[in-house]
Amino acid sequence: MKVSSSRQLIVICIVLSLILTSCQSLQQAPTYEGAIQQVGALSINTLAQPVRWDIQHLDAPAFFKILGRGYLALKEAGKPCVAFGNDHLYFSCFNGKTWRQETVDEDYGVGMYATLAIDWQGFAHIAYYDEVNGRLKYARSTHEGWQIEVIEIPEPDTDRSQSRFGKGGNPLIQVDLNGNPHLSYYDYDLQALKYAYHLEEVGWQIETIDDSEKVSSASWLALDQHGQPHVAYYHKGKSALIYAQKTASGWSRQTVDDTAGHYPSLAIDLQGQAHIAYYDQVNKRLKYAWQNDTIGTFATETLTEVDNTGEYATLALDSQDQAHITYFHRVDNSQVFYIHQSGKDWVNERVSVGDKDLVGLYTTLAMDENDCPYFAYRHSSNRQLKVIFHQTETFDAQIAFSSTRIGEITSLAIDSQDRVHILYNNDSQDELRHAYWNGTKWRFEVAQQAIDTGTDSSMVINASNLPEAVFWGLPSTKYGALKDGIWEIEWIEEHDYGDWTGWYPSIALDSQGRPSVSFYDTPANDLKFGTRKNNQWFTEIVDSDGDVGAFTSLVYDQYQRPLIAYVDNTHQDLKLAWKDNNRWHTIVLDHVGEGEIYPSLRCTPDNQLYISYVSDSSSSLKIAHWNGVQWSLGVLEQGGQYFMKTSLALDADGKPHVSFYDGFQKALKYACLVDREWSVSKVNEDGNMGMGSSLGIDSHGRIHISFQDVINQDLMYAVSQ
Repeated sequence: MKVSSSRQLIVICIVLSLILTSCQSLQQAPTYEGAIQQVGALSINTLAQPVRWDIQHLDAPAFFKILGRGYLALKEAGKPCVAFGNDHLYFSCFNGKTWRQETVDEDYGVGMYATLAIDWQGFAHIAYYDEVNGRLKYARSTHEGWQIEVIEIPEPDTDRSQSRFGKGGNPLIQVDLNGNPHLSYYDYDLQALKYAYHLEEVGWQIETIDDSEKVSSASWLALDQHGQPHVAYYHKGKSALIYAQKTASGWSRQTVDDTAGHYPSLAIDLQGQAHIAYYDQVNKRLKYAWQNDTIGTFATETLTEVDNTGEYATLALDSQDQAHITYFHRVDNSQVFYIHQSGKDWVNERVSVGDKDLVGLYTTLAMDENDCPYFAYRHSSNRQLKVIFHQTETFDAQIAFSSTRIGEITSLAIDSQDRVHILYNNDSQDELRHAYWNGTKWRFEVAQQAIDTGTDSSMVINASNLPEAVFWGLPSTKYGALKDGIWEIEWIEEHDYGDWTGWYPSIALDSQGRPSVSFYDTPANDLKFGTRKNNQWFTEIVDSDGDVGAFTSLVYDQYQRPLIAYVDNTHQDLKLAWKDNNRWHTIVLDHVGEGEIYPSLRCTPDNQLYISYVSDSSSSLKIAHWNGVQWSLGVLEQGGQYFMKTSLALDADGKPHVSFYDGFQKALKYACLVDREWSVSKVNEDGNMGMGSSLGIDSHGRIHISFQDVINQDLMYAVSQ
């Protein structure tokens, strides 16, 4: 009994000692309140050698977003074809049973504004814009395959920071009876409307139609029976619809409508008279103009009586020179309409029967030799390109192509065997995807498929080398963990579908491997923190002072206290919260202004803190550093357009490495701190890349970054060489 009592006493003493040590540790745990110093521009080593990167398009499904005008044409009755693209140039034709799609130009970032014509031999001609290089390109089908050439390249001093630059905006192509292509297009560099045509013996010839100030980028070209070009376009400076035709002495121009003229579409009848459908942007109506006498003056008529009717107007004439027009009706459930002449009357019909949500953008029209109309448009809600067949009294829809948009927000983590895991959203198919390197190749799986799921994901790797994640999925925050090859998904908080909440979540594991999350409770505008214990989630309010909690970033410090960096929307401040002795503390670190701040918080082994974040209303990228005594806030870079998002990781020595997106330079950038100086460099030299980046460092010190190719909407992956 004495021995047993002595042992019990020893155990009690040890336990009390551990409790006392723990309490002392908690009492000695530092606060993060201290002086905050704005140090201005951080020291940059401009002589540092830039990092070399191996960059891959990791998940790159076909994608389109912005269609051209006149992208629909017919090989023969019942066999429509469409040209489109953004990541590549695609051509798809209906063979009577199915759609046959082919990739015409495999260059990345081409295909925007694709416009299509098919000659009498059945060969396709496509003009399109190269968004990466600012070039106007042309593709022609032959018996041997597709021939591709560049029509015009940018000026040497072109401003590549612009969303559109160089040559080739909004082309419209037609083919004459000899199979020669003609097109109108916009020159971004010279801000001029141009005309180009191709002759076998001399090649491409380029002329300027109108280079007066504020000429519009959108035009429509038509050829008359003699192959002569006519062009209709809107002039922003004059707020007028202009009609131009080529003569022996050059281009003659006349004003058709001096108050309106958006989305002009032009056709020339058998007598050589011009007909133009267009949108009256002032009165929000569809209008129609036609030449009604031998001297070429125009009469105009308003065809619709309802607001917001007439955008994307497209006109075709049938064999009797009767006008057929399709147009977009912009309302809550937008639709495509078709109005056509029947004798002296106009008949108006709805084309997009049965479609819901946003349908009808980029609507266009083509007629076959039997005077039957075909329609095409983008169903934006489903990201589909649809073609409508008009069969007797019905409109039958075919899905010509479904687009996939992925990788806008990514989360990267590296396991103990240096295998990379990337979590990202597939916005088109409502999926959260998981890509991982298994040691020999990349594998891909769907973590969850549900309506509006996968946004703003955050991922960590647990002790079993498996990913755990938090992400937003309608209507609230979800938690997922990969177990035995299956993703197990659960709600953190249950909410009705009308109460969307849980935005900007972040996940971290405590010392016992238990997951914790931070997120923005949208209806209440509060910052929340949640922990998972005994397979249940328990959440609490961290900060409810105003509209607070956006763009959270969660870590545990060396004292096992949760820390959260987040944004106070009410005061436009960056804040830090930490929990100590069961009580949350908050401080304001910096006034950041409006924008997508996306702070990224990390804690070093000696309990220093680093936060990368966007500030000054998206015009600065800053670094906050807590050295154990005070805060220093420095500007890493400024003068760009920074958003979507920053990512900070620490190497084995506790040095910070940061990735961020500069929208002004269209570049993913990488920065690291070496010997008290920062080096900053671009990861990509071409294109527009870097949104949604996430950075990790493996055991060999290699840098891994996941991000989105903005033009091609692909998941990208870069690793330092």
